[in-house]
Amino acid sequence: MFRRILSVSLVLVMAFTLGACVFNNQLQQESTTQLETPGPQQDVSTNTAQNQEPVSYPVALYLPNNNADGFKTKAAMTDGSAADIVDLLVQEGALPAGCAVLDFTVVSATSCAVDMNAAYGQAVTNTGTAGEYLRVGCLVNTLLMFYELDELVLTVEGDILETGHALYDQPLHFYTNF
Repeated sequence: MFRRILSVSLVLVMAFTLGACVFNNQLQQESTTQLETPGPQQDVSTNTAQNQEPVSYPVALYLPNNNADGFKTKAAMTDGSAADIVDLLVQEGALPAGCAVLDFTVVSATSCAVDMNAAYGQAVTNTGTAGEYLRVGCLVNTLLMFYELDELVLTVEGDILETGHALYDQPLHFYTNF
């Protein structure tokens, strides 16, 4: 009798352990999938090919406030890519026309890297201190909040951005009103 109870208990423990391992593996795959976003090179039409609606996500766009001394937010919908989010910032006037993402990578659970085009670099460089703060802050805040990250490494055409006011050679964090 004791052996039978021991055998049944052992089988139950093994089954529970195996189930926990499978569940943990599934959670890891889901969390990895959540960090992956369609970039400019990826085709998001696979969703529609399976008769599904395109996926949209809510995003809070950080825009310069009316006094140009801080930020306000505006709700919008995005496909989840950094390129689409920057396009929305351009449409709202937070960034000038022509600004675009060249590359976006989630580096870790708390950090990302974004490489912007030369138009963005010129837009940031060819403005005063307040304008620079707002243009960089709109981009940084919107991306950090959407992807739920703590820091962002910013480059322009693969190089460190340097303006007459700042050298952006360190990770950037959430911008506040100044």
